[in-house]
Amino acid sequence: MPLARPYEPQERDQYPAPSARIIIHHPGYADGYDTLIRLDGFDKKDTSSSLGLHMGTALVICGIITSHFSGYFTRVKEKEAQQIQFEDDAVLEGGDYYLHIPGDETYAVCPAFEHWKFPHDNPLSPWACSAISHSSTGIQPNKSYAHQSSTFTRDQGCLVSRYRDMKEACHVCPAEELVWFRQNNMTNYILDTDVLANALLEDVANLVALRRDIHKSFDDREWAFAGKEGVWSVHFLKPTNDLGPTYHNLRVPDLQGKVSGQLLLTRLAWAVLPRMREFWSGPSKRWVTVRTVNESDGTTGWIKKYLNQQETERMMRKKSRSPAKRKAPDGDGQDAVEEEGADCGGSESSEDSNWHWPSSSEEDDSPRRGRKRKRSSASSAYQSVSLPPCKQITTCSDLPSYHNTHPTPDVEHVVLDDQTFAPWSTSERA
Repeated sequence: MPLARPYEPQERDQYPAPSARIIIHHPGYADGYDTLIRLDGFDKKDTSSSLGLHMGTALVICGIITSHFSGYFTRVKEKEAQQIQFEDDAVLEGGDYYLHIPGDETYAVCPAFEHWKFPHDNPLSPWACSAISHSSTGIQPNKSYAHQSSTFTRDQGCLVSRYRDMKEACHVCPAEELVWFRQNNMTNYILDTDVLANALLEDVANLVALRRDIHKSFDDREWAFAGKEGVWSVHFLKPTNDLGPTYHNLRVPDLQGKVSGQLLLTRLAWAVLPRMREFWSGPSKRWVTVRTVNESDGTTGWIKKYLNQQETERMMRKKSRSPAKRKAPDGDGQDAVEEEGADCGGSESSEDSNWHWPSSSEEDDSPRRGRKRKRSSASSAYQSVSLPPCKQITTCSDLPSYHNTHPTPDVEHVVLDDQTFAPWSTSERA
């Protein structure tokens, strides 16, 4: 029986794969505190050129950060400096670049994804020209909510590796961003909206089939889809050992018509916005664009604010959308009530100081769902019950067998407080 030869380790000079470092600066701030974002570049103009970053993708990322897609790069800070000629498929070499927005040298920056305003009115090619329909997806109307089976039927395996094993249905706009999705009116970019609100992101137009490890890398913000040379391709944002060198710049033509470009742009924004922490760590105030909600009618808007470091950090700290416990008023004896919008990050709050986890001795061995919390003041409910000591244990083997069919096993008589108890007595039997 012939056996296959073992796979040899891939020969590369460096692990992880090398990259060019492109540093984007904001010209409106002092040197040393003006770094907007650092980007890794794995692109080449041709096989003989050095590594860099696809210029079209770089400008789209900068447009996400600033909400302006008309910016340009210079090599020096002054806006009068010579602009770098834009070519969508050109490659930026590693180094420092200054991002300028025409007419706005103090442009505001988005602090976090939940504050990002989707650019509905800024068509970008190919991000805005990827229309989807039931015919293009191959999914029957009103069936796109059967997300996993429909996605697997449509994609016929992982869209990147083409593997059919270990495939999973992956959200393009992450499932936890449903609030953002609705606030930004993104329902125009899915197929079926006649579903419950919490099922909107389960639409097949927001799902792709990916192999399990590639899905994990996708959720770790290591890569996203990008438009290059007129086709969707895989674009890695971080150095990796194997996935990046294997799949970076891989064309994914099957993505066309299955997922809207607007949702792919959303995923890119979700992946890159957390990489700006260096900019927010500076001591000077920053102009930021933040989302606001009108309390009277619930409508969403965006405003420009001038915030210091502490205010910006609070703005970036994402609050939990799940209910949180609130301390009940003193003396009411009621259980805690639930309240939405509480900040669940960091250490235990003082409001939860009256709660404790039951120890292993306080619970039985039976499996339970969820967690059980008890007030420390009510710990007496867990006190064990004292039983009288056992005075005598005797064995009785001469009791009649039950229904006279089987021998009766030895039965213990337990004597408690001078009173004998047995499973039954002879006088009670028929």
